[in-house]
Amino acid sequence: MPFPQDPIRIEFVLSFEDWLEARGYRPQNEKERKTFHADYLLFSAERRSFDADGHGWIYTFSGGKAEHSWTDMMGLGMNGHTTVLMTMRGHYVVPHCALKKNELERLRTWLEAVMNDSIPLDSLADPDTIH
Repeated sequence: MPFPQDPIRIEFVLSFEDWLEARGYRPQNEKERKTFHADYLLFSAERRSFDADGHGWIYTFSGGKAEHSWTDMMGLGMNGHTTVLMTMRGHYVVPHCALKKNELERLRTWLEAVMNDSIPLDSLADPDTIH
């Protein structure tokens, strides 16, 4: 399945529960949960945006903008409530609740294809994309 013709653009605040899930944290008690929550509030409770098209994605957060081409992907985490795009420079969490159902399904199918090298990357670029 080719990348959606319409670029995807979402803005969101990552919830504490999604933050825990994306990192694989499972607090064992209330003290540990409060410690994780304090870290979340310090470093991750902020407005973010995710823009994607056939060339790659831009992830904007308090630290600035991270721009990546799809060839930068080193891994992909597909969890119950989040998708995590992994590169050498970082991990980028996209919460499923920020996407429409059809966008989420198309993005998942396409990301799986990219990770399995079943789509030639030079066929993804569309002249009307956001980059």
